[in-house]
Amino acid sequence: CIPSSGEYRQRATEALAEVDRKLALVESLAQRVSRDAPEKVAGPLLRLHGFDVSDPTGDGGKSATSGSGGTAALTTLSATRDKAERLRRQSEVLDTVARRVESTLQRGVTRLDSATTRLSRVLDLSSTLKMVLRLQFEARKVHGSGLDLEAMRYSGGSGGSGMVDLRDLTRAAASVAAMEELLSHPALTPSAGGGTIDVVEKLRPEAEAVAKSVRQAAAGLMDELQNAPTSSGTTTASLSRLGATLQVYFHLGELPDASWKAVASALSSAEKAGSQLF
Repeated sequence: CIPSSGEYRQRATEALAEVDRKLALVESLAQRVSRDAPEKVAGPLLRLHGFDVSDPTGDGGKSATSGSGGTAALTTLSATRDKAERLRRQSEVLDTVARRVESTLQRGVTRLDSATTRLSRVLDLSSTLKMVLRLQFEARKVHGSGLDLEAMRYSGGSGGSGMVDLRDLTRAAASVAAMEELLSHPALTPSAGGGTIDVVEKLRPEAEAVAKSVRQAAAGLMDELQNAPTSSGTTTASLSRLGATLQVYFHLGELPDASWKAVASALSSAEKAGSQLF
């Protein structure tokens, strides 16, 4: 039999009621899900706007909820940008502080270098003054030694022990060696572009003259010892004079040269005597 129109209406009504019940069920489920896990409902929309709604725990966000019932804080792109901006501002502040610290340290290093340079100049000046005072002291020692420098200079050291006191000559040789060492120091030597020290330049000719006189006296004593006849009465005095003469050359730093010169002179005399005999 063919159904009537009333039956169609009844079936349609029942179908619509079934659809309403299912929609109500879906709506209740959606509300429940939105209460329990709102990120599941709003996740697609948040992803469209560039937010990261991934659940790192994998338990649907239940374990990340707070004790007051609120949902867990999600790491979003906006939060990441804010954090990066904060880090950038912090880096700028730290860079500014680092530049200030570096500038302060550089000023301290500059002041330290300047103070070190001034201290070095003061030490150099102090060393130069000490050498000048030592030079004056050695010059006074030579003048106060009792040596007749004028007589030594004019006699050329040929006066022997009668004119020269060997102890005074030895002390004068030590002073001459000290003065020559001081005068040869770069701080007291006149340079091409630098100035000179007046006190040192006044003492330089005098020191050179004293050194020349002492060397002439030592050479005269050495010649006298080489040419003196050997006898039993003069052996002790000759040895004393020889020791004093060698000590003079030792103070002057010329002992090896003087010894070899005396040996060469004696050898030459021996060769001449041998040639006369044969």
